[in-house]
Amino acid sequence: MGDKEYYENLLYLNSERIKVSTGKERFVGVKVLKYLSLIKRLRFVRIFKELNHDIYAFIKKDVSNNHIIDFSQNAVSVFQQKVVVYTSIFGGYDKILEPLCVDENCEYYIFTDQNVPETSIWKKVDASLIPDYCDTPAKKNRYVKMFPHKLFDCLYSIYIDGNLQLVGHPSQLIQKKLNECKTGIGMHLAPRENCIYEEAKNVCHVGKISKSEKKQVLTLYKKSKMPRHFGMCECNVIVRNHNNVNMKQIMEKWWKYYLEGVKRDQLYFTYTVYTSGFKFTDINTFGASVNNNIHFLRTEHAKR
Repeated sequence: MGDKEYYENLLYLNSERIKVSTGKERFVGVKVLKYLSLIKRLRFVRIFKELNHDIYAFIKKDVSNNHIIDFSQNAVSVFQQKVVVYTSIFGGYDKILEPLCVDENCEYYIFTDQNVPETSIWKKVDASLIPDYCDTPAKKNRYVKMFPHKLFDCLYSIYIDGNLQLVGHPSQLIQKKLNECKTGIGMHLAPRENCIYEEAKNVCHVGKISKSEKKQVLTLYKKSKMPRHFGMCECNVIVRNHNNVNMKQIMEKWWKYYLEGVKRDQLYFTYTVYTSGFKFTDINTFGASVNNNIHFLRTEHAKR
């Protein structure tokens, strides 16, 4: 089997997986198994929280199979230099996932405190490039996530979360619209929500932030007159044009909000875009959720 046929088969299989995994039947089945487990363990408070969250998710969830994301028709066809694809894993939060095929337009880098096999596609980057004040695994990850322009000499970079495995060719995420949009940033839309007010309530509801932290971010939004339903991104894949000055300014500001606030970077991204004077349409958005992108396979985090 040739490389092209292998690649096309991978994408086809992943598109079929997406159709199954986004179906209503699987969504309901997974939730039933979860509740049976919680009932057996008498986790009634957790059941109440999860039930509220899942009812909301089921109402908002798009289970249509008509939204599988394929960028092959919109990618920039000529690359003057390699696209940097990189990830960051610290503190054992994820295991290293090897890309399933190699994109000749890309170089693959990883920041991690784990040992990287000699045969790995990922090239380990010296972690000393991360400032000393990033003294926790989360801060190290977020610094790497937000500042590729300080870490790499390249025109385009693609950050991916450690729990995402590359199935296809990531260079196809470099779309023409990335060079045309004001921010020079590309991301997937959040799968169910377009309002960070609601997202702050949701992540509090499932125990990812405290009530006091929720109050803190909501107060910040209201004080800055952040519009509701401004738009929201899923921040697990970030494509950036390093020549875009606005992108660099947004990253600096996003990092500042993260350091000073609640440690949930997604709650600050579109807030940063808004307070920097941009519209949501100034971001190059790909489609609803990386779950529907045939170039990626999402796995569970090692630590939850």
